[in-house]
Amino acid sequence: MAKRTKTYPRPVSPFRLRSILILIVIGALCWAWITYERRVQPPSYRSFEQIVGLSLRNGYEILVSPDLPGPYRCLNIGVVVGGGRGRVTAGGASRTYDLPNQAGREYLNIALATRDDRPTYAILYKDRPSPEELEDQKKRLRDSLEDKGP
Repeated sequence: MAKRTKTYPRPVSPFRLRSILILIVIGALCWAWITYERRVQPPSYRSFEQIVGLSLRNGYEILVSPDLPGPYRCLNIGVVVGGGRGRVTAGGASRTYDLPNQAGREYLNIALATRDDRPTYAILYKDRPSPEELEDQKKRLRDSLEDKGP
């Protein structure tokens, strides 16, 4: 039987040590670049008029204004036809609201949060056109497009 010799770990050569350090630095730079690209911009806070301005120009009217002072950040906007119940959650707190069930009415629910992350909401509405009015609008649009020609 052969005599066993005790082996010692070989020391790391300077070349291998430098290679390992270079790979660690490159990995750290890649990680920093990737996480920098994924950083989220801070939320923008705007006045209530700025948030609902376009909706008001599109025929919506304010049914319920926010009960907390602004500025606000918009969390979510949802359209509901008919009634129902909704919930706004921000900063661990939540609020619920009820929508009346009225035929032919379209609601726009806007979930908002204040700077101190308190939830609030606004509800806008507009009456939906009847099928006859909708057909009349389509006919007028087709006529106006035909008048202009190619």
